[in-house]
Amino acid sequence: LMLRGNCPSYRRNTKVQHHLRCKKSYQRDLPRHKDDHPIRTYHEPLSRDDTIFSLASGSIAKSAVAIIRVSGSEAKSAVLALTNRKDLPQERIATLTNLYSPINGEKLDRGMIIWFPGPRSFTGEDVVEFHLHGGRAVIADTLAALGSIPGLSVAKPGEFTRRAFQNQKMDLMEVEGLSDLINADTEAQRRQALRQFEGKTGEKFKEWRKTLLTHLAHVEAVIDFGDDDEIGYEVARGVVPKIQELQESIKFHLEDGRRGEKVRDGISIGIFGSPNVGKSSLINELAQRDVAIVSSRPGTTRDVVEVTVNFAGFPVIFGDTAGIRESEDEIEMEGISRAKKRFFDSDIQLCVLDVNDTGDSAEIYEFLNPKVVAVLNKIDTEDRIKSAEIYRKILERGVLPEKIFKISCKTKAGFQEFLAGIQDLVQKSFETTSQETSLITRARHRQELTSCLESLENFQDMMSMDDILLAAEELRSAIKCLGRISGRVDVDEILGVIFSDFCIGK
Repeated sequence: LMLRGNCPSYRRNTKVQHHLRCKKSYQRDLPRHKDDHPIRTYHEPLSRDDTIFSLASGSIAKSAVAIIRVSGSEAKSAVLALTNRKDLPQERIATLTNLYSPINGEKLDRGMIIWFPGPRSFTGEDVVEFHLHGGRAVIADTLAALGSIPGLSVAKPGEFTRRAFQNQKMDLMEVEGLSDLINADTEAQRRQALRQFEGKTGEKFKEWRKTLLTHLAHVEAVIDFGDDDEIGYEVARGVVPKIQELQESIKFHLEDGRRGEKVRDGISIGIFGSPNVGKSSLINELAQRDVAIVSSRPGTTRDVVEVTVNFAGFPVIFGDTAGIRESEDEIEMEGISRAKKRFFDSDIQLCVLDVNDTGDSAEIYEFLNPKVVAVLNKIDTEDRIKSAEIYRKILERGVLPEKIFKISCKTKAGFQEFLAGIQDLVQKSFETTSQETSLITRARHRQELTSCLESLENFQDMMSMDDILLAAEELRSAIKCLGRISGRVDVDEILGVIFSDFCIGK
């Protein structure tokens, strides 16, 4: 941007607003990372001479099979040293062989080895996998044998995947998807992580970036070759409506209710109500174990008690809160304050009431609204006249009839209908199909998309001021934001688009 400060169009624009926008754009586009090379990575580069090894099948414990992975230029040395072979086995074929210690020649085990020569391997380097019996001694002695080979060192956490990223076998979103897949506890988390790991989630980001590169190429062509009869200012003008369409698409995905992040991190369901209405009994039933103290004494729960449950295939964090009432106890007052905060922060709000409420829940009704699920507990002692009055009050507060459930935590009456209703609500709120995959699964994705949208809005402002130079800078900034999501920023891609779309020098 500063290198173009001497061009005529830049000198002509002397408005203060232009100067401020220029300064803002320049500061935003300063390099954010230590190394600002075409392929930008988010970590220090590894030494290519290092060959790493590690147990790939989990913690060292008794198991039927254990897998030890080796990656790097000395992987072939590891194969020859542990098998006493003179040549490498056939690639990608499981080969049964004896394994020996290069330290003393002792036989360690009889297992299989699979040889993956680079770049057709997980890391892009030479890789060998040793499939052994899963005894602790076998694993420990084999790891010690590998450690004795010159040039081999124990891998750090995530180092195999890091090398796969550096060798462009995976982009950053796929790396994150792999991490989420390994850590997935529920069906919904597994489905979402697998789509991201397979690259399906990132396809939309790549499509947006490719579109922006094309539009930037057109704007750059006007800047550099505007004197050509075939490339007038109207070419840059034609980009404006297309950028508007892209802005609407990005806005749509930013307004997704954070579904992807909530499926990954857990869906919050807050349990709220007056003292002694059965909130703790309810969370114990939902968790299928005792996580909260149940007592007839009011004010037993002082803090938020949380439990994470695999609920209808989704990770759900149920939170039992302190009963809402007037209190002079300092600790209980703090618990009530936290309960109210948790109520408003929850993705789904469960309000528990006594079906025979005598008026103690008057304050609770103020929190009811169409988004709240009302749970009338203790129907085993139901007074039909009182319960009908409570039902009427709940409807008056806007709670939908399909969100009102009558249960008994003591006899389990109505509980299956209640569970089915909550499961249906969770699925409708957070389930996605292959056609509507959640693009945003982490906070950094949302941050970069928000920055991208800001740059596109600035582009529109610059074009309305006929400042094509700063408009191009804003497009570059937007492209960088999308590139940072996948972990790669290649500024030379623009050149190929220019020469394919325009006959420069014709």
